[in-house]
Amino acid sequence: MFKKYIVTSVLIINMVFILTGCYIAFKDYYHEEDYREIWELTGFRHGYEGVSPFFPERIDNLEVKDFLCRYDQQIPLGEGVQLFMKIQYIDKMIFDKEYDKIRSMAFDCNDFFEVDDLSAYAVRLGEEWSTEYALIDEEQQIIYYIFLYSVPKSQIRFNHRLLPAGYEDYWDNYTKKIYDTE
Repeated sequence: MFKKYIVTSVLIINMVFILTGCYIAFKDYYHEEDYREIWELTGFRHGYEGVSPFFPERIDNLEVKDFLCRYDQQIPLGEGVQLFMKIQYIDKMIFDKEYDKIRSMAFDCNDFFEVDDLSAYAVRLGEEWSTEYALIDEEQQIIYYIFLYSVPKSQIRFNHRLLPAGYEDYWDNYTKKIYDTE
């Protein structure tokens, strides 16, 4: 009888862990040397080989002020990825070239952000659990590059001021886009 109780308890506990979507593994990247490696992670669903064309191809020659990538393997939901980079461009010509590249491939999304001192451009906002955008401080020549895939707001590890207004947990909005950008 006691043995049956233990087996039943273990099965119930295992089911609870499986159904609650507990994390089984995560890896944090804090070094610029990891930049190229992170684009090979399965959670990056940007549709390109290697680095997303929205982000700088290389960062080893840039003034990276802040860098964080967190890769979660979630059961049963799949992967979750957050990439945050703050780069200050010392050379005005390089900054202008990067700014022009961003504007040419992204849409202006200032209306989705509550940061008056930054310009916002996005490749996607909330499409298929994915958000990829840049916030630009023209005066300081700083660009914040942000990529989020399947990450609830409570798990984001950078300043929430840099998130789109109304950013919500994707789990609560699985069947709809966060923003209608069409």
